[in-house]
Amino acid sequence: MLPPPPHSSMPRLAIVPVVDGKDASCVPFHDREDAESLETLRRLSPGPLQPVTAPGKALMCFWQQAPQDFEAHCKYEHMRAACGGMQSLEEQAETLLLNVYLRFCQQTSAPPRPSSEDETDYDLYISVFQDAPMKALHQTCSSDFCMIAEAHVLGLASTAGFPRLVQKDARAMYSSAMRFGYAVRQAEIRFKADGAAGTFVPLPLEAEMVREELEHLWSKPAVPGERGSSSGSSSCQDELTPSDAEAAHQSLQEVFGRLRRIGETKPALATYLGWLGKFDPEALSMLSNPTPAIAIAMKCQVDAVWGKAQKAEGATVTTTPSDMLEAILLGAWLRDCDADVRDTRSRLQAGEQ
Repeated sequence: MLPPPPHSSMPRLAIVPVVDGKDASCVPFHDREDAESLETLRRLSPGPLQPVTAPGKALMCFWQQAPQDFEAHCKYEHMRAACGGMQSLEEQAETLLLNVYLRFCQQTSAPPRPSSEDETDYDLYISVFQDAPMKALHQTCSSDFCMIAEAHVLGLASTAGFPRLVQKDARAMYSSAMRFGYAVRQAEIRFKADGAAGTFVPLPLEAEMVREELEHLWSKPAVPGERGSSSGSSSCQDELTPSDAEAAHQSLQEVFGRLRRIGETKPALATYLGWLGKFDPEALSMLSNPTPAIAIAMKCQVDAVWGKAQKAEGATVTTTPSDMLEAILLGAWLRDCDADVRDTRSRLQAGEQ
């Protein structure tokens, strides 16, 4: 039996636990293994927020001293608010945001991105947890949501000057991405509800345009002298003249041909958003407006990452498209967490009656 190769020539590997009877695989350890780096990563958890309310500070202490109890205390704060406890919007916002941090850590084993004040922390973060937002996105969101989020970030990447941006631009882009994620999740919930109830099933946008064209053709007045005359008869039904029938037949054939080209694919979330934007912009605008608590939570997150708005002037910061993907995800999760709180409140009120 040959002796093993020298330790210096062997790659540093980690054995991944076997899952569902599959073969174990080996992956490299992260390069950051020194005590200082590990301490920095521990310091970045659970996220960049520095709470100012009593519930937020208490939850942060539990995270640092008794992380196993953090989730239970988050649920307690939500339950206390649902039971009618006097909780300000700022307290609700910090509780929601810390709960979202917990979900991010559970899905990625990483905290959200740190504050932009210390670029050394951010360099360490992206070297170890570069793909954390993408991992969380595909683990927790539908394929339609993932496609829309990735398309949005690709659009930003094509126009923004990553990785160095003016601080106020990075702040505005991150804030807009959080609201975008909230709006898409709102639209997704409405889309699923409408589809399940059968109350509204949008046609593909091109088919809707075809329908409009056909209605426009039929709205044109008839050619004078080509419609049957009613003289000599007290009750005579209007009938299409050959010219009218030919025009209608031609337009129908064109519609059928275009519909065959379009196909009969089931409308997806992107189509639904497009339909709302074209035919019901007021509803789309309402979906984009978060509740007061969520709006404050978004502002807290943006301030924690990029600093206060009045301070974000000429300085430049480092950011990546992954940060914008994280913002979309946090916006969607804030909506989910707030909905859970509202559902709990509704169940408690129903039980009391």
